Amino acid sequence: MTVLPDIPELQMIGVLDRGQANKERIVLKPKMALDIGNYAVLVGLRTPTANFIMPLRDHLFWFGSGLVYPSDWLFLYTGHGVPSRLPYEPESGHLLTIYWGRDETVFHDPQVVPAIVKFSNILIEQRPQPQPQPPQTVPFLGALEALKK
Repeated sequence: MTVLPDIPELQMIGVLDRGQANKERIVLKPKMALDIGNYAVLVGLRTPTANFIMPLRDHLFWFGSGLVYPSDWLFLYTGHGVPSRLPYEPESGHLLTIYWGRDETVFHDPQVVPAIVKFSNILIEQRPQPQPQPPQTVPFLGALEALKK
């Protein structure tokens, strides 16, 4: 079992309006200025072991690159919508609304929970190097036909 360290620079407030279409969302609060592109949300099934989940297949959301600050609030809705960034006066920050684009709610079962992952290392398949191509050959009979013309 792999146990990873916590991510102290983000606070997950939790999932609000679980199972309610177009309302279900994960609420996050940055604790410091950071590029949210270094983080992703994955969904997992809570296990009896504390602070451990079994990730579910095909349930990953990457925020995309962008700076967020401690005065900001992030709302990741599981449904469809148009992202927005509105001023939030009490903290001189912003309310950032982001949409996952799922057709159904994700967190209707309380055993299904979000987890934030931080990218620190990555391994990507190398681009294949172009292979030299041998010269095209003309079949012998085809070459004879070409000479006759």
